[in-house]
Parts: sequence; structure tokens; C-alpha cells
Amino acid sequence: MDRINVNSLDPTNPLAVLSPGSRRGWQNQDLSLGLGGTIPNAEFLNPAQEELLALIEGVGLTANAALTAQVLQGLKRLFGGNYEYLTATTTLTADNLGIVVVNAATGAVTLTLPASASIAGTVAGTAVVNSPRLRVIRNDRSVYGVTIQAAGTDHIDIGAASVTSLEVPGPGVWDLVADGTATWLASSLGPQPHGSAFSHTPGVWNWTCPAGVYFVEVEAWDAGAGGGGGSNGEGGGGGGSGAYARAVVPVVPGTTYANVVGIGGGGGAGGTISTDGTAGSAPGSLTAVLFNGGSISFTAAQGGIAGGAGGLAGGGGVTVTGVPAGAPIAIAGNGAVSGTASGPTAGGSGPGGWGFGSGGAGGTASTGAGSNGANGAIWLRW
Repeated sequence: MDRINVNSLDPTNPLAVLSPGSRRGWQNQDLSLGLGGTIPNAEFLNPAQEELLALIEGVGLTANAALTAQVLQGLKRLFGGNYEYLTATTTLTADNLGIVVVNAATGAVTLTLPASASIAGTVAGTAVVNSPRLRVIRNDRSVYGVTIQAAGTDHIDIGAASVTSLEVPGPGVWDLVADGTATWLASSLGPQPHGSAFSHTPGVWNWTCPAGVYFVEVEAWDAGAGGGGGSNGEGGGGGGSGAYARAVVPVVPGTTYANVVGIGGGGGAGGTISTDGTAGSAPGSLTAVLFNGGSISFTAAQGGIAGGAGGLAGGGGVTVTGVPAGAPIAIAGNGAVSGTASGPTAGGSGPGGWGFGSGGAGGTASTGAGSNGANGAIWLRW
């Protein structure tokens, strides 16, 4: 589109000059000065018409001469300029894009999103993909739920999680932007449920993600290895400690995750006057954390070496998958060297591993038994 560039009534008559900027403009007829007025021509009107229709048809509307607010309707679709206050289950359309305030004080409400491609259109025969925007605000604290549901085969992406619906259990704000094809990208701007869960008990720990929770911060410790048994005159080495990891990970409400808390390794037996003690054991099982699209997994720490044998019991390792590179904190466990110096003449077991994932102490000299490694632990916060 451009400004008028020729006076169609009198092509030899100059156009009006608009200030500032010496812009071309329309001119009124003034016969006393011999000036002909500017008459609209096809070169101006056709581009102007196509500019307006590009907006109307480009957001999926059909041009209709009987409607006089289609440009405004198109702008609201494109930039989310609509407002709705809803108290009941509603299927939203492209003309609801903008701000939707929902109140579930009297019953559960489900909002079904428009299709991500709902405002796709064509301009001069060429397909146009747009990105609708929607903000959902829940303003009540009732016991009833509010669900934001994707339409058809669409899905909603929250970080690394991809779901077909979002739960809004209490007051909160969700911003959603469509990619114009089949996906809505969601982010939470308001209050969400808060809580924590913890387990230090060895074995499988099933944790069910609460409604409205899509990310949790995980801290996980693997189990430690047992300490080595002492030998005659030489203390046993401590067991290697389990590794540690911390990461913010995606989860899906209502999903149960079968995590595992590792079991500390057993301590080695103490020796006798004529025999050496035995090495400590590696952890009986390893801690494991599962989440949507990834996991935290560990490799075992080594059992403490028996007194007199010399050498290092290595610490455990850890691998985090399914989260952005550089986001998790992963720290390998510490190793422990076996004792070789003469210890007390009286036998006895070393103290047990303390702190999540620590290795068991080596047995004292003169036949002390090594102690067990500490169990692992998992702590979830949201």
C-alpha cells in the first residue's frame, strides 16, 4: 500500500503536499484557482482494499459486506483483545482470545481451547499461520476444579512436559500462546500449589503428582557403600559415598512416579589375629528418580577396602537426562582410602554412615568390623 501518487482528474495537476515530511496527499477541487480535486483511482483503491482484506482473511474470517466491524474483530483475534467472564464449562473460539476470567465457585469448569490453528487464514491464496494469545485468570478459592483442555489432537507444552490438559486448582494465572499449528505453549504467572515430599526409607517410593503441579525441584542422594573391615593392626577403609543431584524437572498431575531410595552397603567383617578383614559392600540398591521425559540415575559407590590392602574405594556417579544442559547440579560421591596405620589394640565396629548417602566408616585396627553405608534419600519440592 502507498499514498496516492497521481491526481486522476488532472494528471498534470500536482497533488497536495502534506507537512511534515512532504507527503503526498489528497486535494480538494478549487475552480477559482484552476485546481481539480483528487479523484480516487484503481491504483490507490485496490491496494487499500487488499490491505484491509489481508487482515480480515488472514485471521480466518470471511469478508462480508454486511458486517462493518471485521477489521476490529480481526485485530482482537490477532492480538488477544477480547474479554470474557465465565462460570461454566465453555468451548472457546478464536473470538474469545484475550483475557478469560473464570470463577468455579458453584461447580467445576472446563475451558476447551480453540484449535491452535484456529486463526490461520489465506492472503492472496497463500496460507498464513498466526499465533493466538490467551490469558486465563482463576479468581476463586472453591473446592471445584478448573481444567484448561486442548482441542482435538492439539497439546499443551509446559517446558519439557507435553499434556492435553492443565489443572488450575486455585487462584492463578496462565498465559498460553499457540504456535499456529497444533501446540499451545503455556506458562504460569500466578500462585500454584506448594508442598514437599521426602523419603529416606529404602525401596520403591511411589509419588503421585498433585493437581496443578507441573514442575518439581528434586534433590536425590544415592546410598553409600559399607566400610571395610579392619585387620590385625590396620584399620579398614571407609566406603565410598553416593552421588548427589539437584534439578528442576517436569511432571504431569495425577501421574504416579515409581522412584527408588537406595539401600546402603553392608560393612566388611573384621579380621582376626591371623586373617585380614573383608571389604565393605556396594549399595544394596541404587536411588532412581523418574519424571516426565527423563530420569536421575546413579552408579554405585565402591565398598571400603579391608585394612592393610591399600587402595581407594571410589565414590558413586550420577547421570541426569531430560532437562536442559547445564541446568542440573550433579556431584559424584567421594572416595575413601583404606587405613594402613596401626589402630587401637581393641577391636570394634566403626560408626555407621551418617548423612544421606555417606559411606560407612572403616573398621578399627585389631579386627574391627566396617559399618554400613547410609541409605539414599529423595526430596521433592514444588
